[in-house]
Amino acid sequence: MEWGTFNTLFAGLRVEATIQHIRRLRDHKNAEDDKKLLAALIQLGHVNKARNFLLHYNVQFDDFNTAAGSVSDKIKAVPGKAKSLDVSPEVIWDLAVDSQRIQRQLFASTMRLARPQVPVAFIEHLEISLQEPWCFKGQIKPTKD
Repeated sequence: MEWGTFNTLFAGLRVEATIQHIRRLRDHKNAEDDKKLLAALIQLGHVNKARNFLLHYNVQFDDFNTAAGSVSDKIKAVPGKAKSLDVSPEVIWDLAVDSQRIQRQLFASTMRLARPQVPVAFIEHLEISLQEPWCFKGQIKPTKD
């Protein structure tokens, strides 16, 4: 598949829709399960949820010296259903590192699926950094009201 076709298929899609499109494309091509890609898509969902939380809600700083705080949706949430995410410079760094790793895995998996003539050694080189555990482990968790 040509790059222009990929751009046409995925341009303007939200992350959740893009993940579903990638899975359907792999199913259509009868591609074998790619555990690294599936792990990257799961992590992309976590990173995207954290990104949306940071973008749409205000950070309440607990400590201005360390820039640590939390983000909560309790203003708009149904009572008893509020959620929060702990944030710090380290969390932002972890999100950025994982985003780059996800991008490399998506590129490697796309090359494997759409460009079978690309040498396997090149694709494996891209995947080397993906052997480490994910950096972002933060969870959006229920908030005590």
